[in-house]
Amino acid sequence: MVNFIVVGQGSDYGTVRWGDLKKMENAIYLEAPFVSTNKISDTLCHAHASFAVNSRIAMPCKRIWKNKYSLEKVRIQPIDHYYIIFTDIALARYDAKYVAKYKEQHTNVTLVLMINNAMYLRDKLLKKHLQYMDLIYSFSEKDAEDYKFQFQPDIYSEINPDDAPEITSDIFFAGNANDRADLLNALGKYMLDRGINAHIYVQNTKDKDKKVPEGIHYNEWLNYATIMDENMHTNCILEVVGDRYTGMTLRTVEALCFKKKLLTNNYTIEHMPFYDPRFIRIFTKDNLGTIDPDFIKKREAVTYNYDNEYSPIAFCKRVQTDYEEGKRYVPRKK
Repeated sequence: MVNFIVVGQGSDYGTVRWGDLKKMENAIYLEAPFVSTNKISDTLCHAHASFAVNSRIAMPCKRIWKNKYSLEKVRIQPIDHYYIIFTDIALARYDAKYVAKYKEQHTNVTLVLMINNAMYLRDKLLKKHLQYMDLIYSFSEKDAEDYKFQFQPDIYSEINPDDAPEITSDIFFAGNANDRADLLNALGKYMLDRGINAHIYVQNTKDKDKKVPEGIHYNEWLNYATIMDENMHTNCILEVVGDRYTGMTLRTVEALCFKKKLLTNNYTIEHMPFYDPRFIRIFTKDNLGTIDPDFIKKREAVTYNYDNEYSPIAFCKRVQTDYEEGKRYVPRKK
């Protein structure tokens, strides 16, 4: 029997994203890389695996937390084959030597990695783990090409919105400032000056970058249930990607699933199979004046002819097919 085990990142977003796995009899979703035991050990474990710390220096001896790894709680039957799918956030939390040992001990296991963040944000955290993966997928076409990964648009489970949800905003965005603070401020001001009802939430913004308080909610954290509700009740989803992002991102897949218009600066979207200029508009940071307020405000039925092609069920089927056809990740030569 073939089984799928997905090790999630420990967030409400991950639970929603992989929710369709519940429809599969041979799939298990582990919500987080660690199992909670007590407050003290949980705090120490998360501090040891902290992205902020490990991005600067790789902390040693992470295997001391082996008993807290959620993967350890799953019994591997020797007569079955298992595809263990890590999200990039989950894999980065695990000790690389543990992953190597796990692979050595379980010859009936195929290790798979799905990367949903740009590699310039994850390279340091994952570089020791990649060599043990059999298959690696990335949402970014550029990263897939540069690192010899397989390209896979972001994954999202089926959404069944109300037939006619009440529209309470013209456009919605939620995300971290990162290297986008200036552009997000410019967009916030552009929307404000044109009377566009924009719900824009920007996390991790430095005080010096809080330039449009009338039009942007700075550092107001939204859980994913709230983000889903905003997606449901907005007329248009705003996607703002960094200069090094390419491919189909979460915002794009949300637009497909929620049947919403999309305003994006991701120029590669023109080559995506569901691109439709009636419902998707592209802008550039150097020419915000090309953004049409009427496109954002006009209420109309949106259809992309999307049939859940990017669901986790479809992804699991692809992983099995790719493996059976002999596709493998080959580590780059140092």
